[in-house]
Amino acid sequence: MASRLVTPDDVTLIRAVRIQHPEWTRQALARRLLTAPLAPPRQPAPKEVRPMLDVNRLPLEGPRGPLDLLRTITDPRKPRGVRHSVGSIVALAVCACLAGARSFGAIAQWAAECSRAGRQRLGCRRPTPPPEPTFRRVLQRVDAGALDGKIGAWLAGQTALAGQGIAVDGKTLRGAHDGPRKAPYLLSAVLHQDGRVLAQQPVDEKTNEIPGIHPLLDGLNIAGAIVTADALHTQTETARYLVEAKHADYVLPAKDNQPTLKADIQALGLDAFPPAAHGHHQGAWPDRHPADLDQH
Repeated sequence: MASRLVTPDDVTLIRAVRIQHPEWTRQALARRLLTAPLAPPRQPAPKEVRPMLDVNRLPLEGPRGPLDLLRTITDPRKPRGVRHSVGSIVALAVCACLAGARSFGAIAQWAAECSRAGRQRLGCRRPTPPPEPTFRRVLQRVDAGALDGKIGAWLAGQTALAGQGIAVDGKTLRGAHDGPRKAPYLLSAVLHQDGRVLAQQPVDEKTNEIPGIHPLLDGLNIAGAIVTADALHTQTETARYLVEAKHADYVLPAKDNQPTLKADIQALGLDAFPPAAHGHHQGAWPDRHPADLDQH
């Protein structure tokens, strides 16, 4: 049976779970947590809200699991002297972040708290875990764009996107300033239902989000999905791309960047309308075309 050392996080977690499940004995709960192959979620600082998962419950292996995907990552290091595979390092880092780690040191500590069997499950073949400098060097050199694309495609494949709402929105990455350089700005495609990030695309500070929507969605199969975005994306080219190239629907607001279209909509005097209704039957309007945005 796998086992590991007791940590302060374990004690805090045991106390928290005991409050929720008073019927569990302290010994049974401690045994369940301490014999798990992977370390439990790390407890955040007081007043800090941090999403955490118990990775022991995740389906990591198998055809729909992420481990096989992570093993396809290209190793940026020279083969000589490599002790830990890039797949195992990234797998440990991903699971540590899911469990609440937010720094290279916390990732290394989480890996050290896992049992040897747990690390072997994630592809680590050596008896000792990777140290903090190894995590730092490898994660800083891995192709972040390629890794993000693989994970995003895997997340998108976990559920059928037809009929789902996908929000396209840009945000500045908080706490990512690099000296005099501004914090990076990312355009993201997020699933409405559960906030799952399907794809991310950096946006150059000298441009805007509009040209970034094509590379953002190119690798995703969003046929039948409903894409929402702010008024900045109410553009003919964006609408045509979504309908004709991606076979998706869209909900784009008309504001002052489309004054004629906005005025025409206001002149209709409608409080609400069914965009896909045609008479008494459901379905797309037969004459609907993206160019209608500029024809009003």
